[in-house]
Amino acid sequence: MELRMFKTEVTTLAIAMMTISMVALGCGAASTSTGMETAANSEPDDVHVEGDHIEIPDTIHFANDSNVILDESHTLLDSVVRVLRGNGSIARVYIVGHTDDAGEETHNVELSRTRADAVAAYLLAHGVTQELHTAGKGESESLCSDDAQECGYRNRRVEFIIAAPVEE
Repeated sequence: MELRMFKTEVTTLAIAMMTISMVALGCGAASTSTGMETAANSEPDDVHVEGDHIEIPDTIHFANDSNVILDESHTLLDSVVRVLRGNGSIARVYIVGHTDDAGEETHNVELSRTRADAVAAYLLAHGVTQELHTAGKGESESLCSDDAQECGYRNRRVEFIIAAPVEE
């Protein structure tokens, strides 16, 4: 499994990527604020730590065949930011991207990796200080394998795996 470590030095790059993504989607000028205040009243209640995962109630949505995070997922990601910022015992998080089986396997692995990278960049740009690692699994760890649209939706996901809690 290829892992990439992100450090706080990439925050500037993360903000630049978000700005480019927002402009490309026609969102106008992007804000470099922490984004914490925008979702304070609409935070998904179900974002929480469960065992070695951060559980999220929905899928993070991306533009088709792209690593551009759609605006509709910002509230969800802001909730992940709040969970991480509020939990100092979490030292390291692995962000793992997955795709459905549409398209070439090598493309799907790369797409899932760049999507995980985009999520890590978002978290860093919004003040997460934990050590973040990313990986792309493509279609190799499918949750289901039938041809139904719902199955493809379930397989296109990003997981947050917690590793190495801080010893107190």
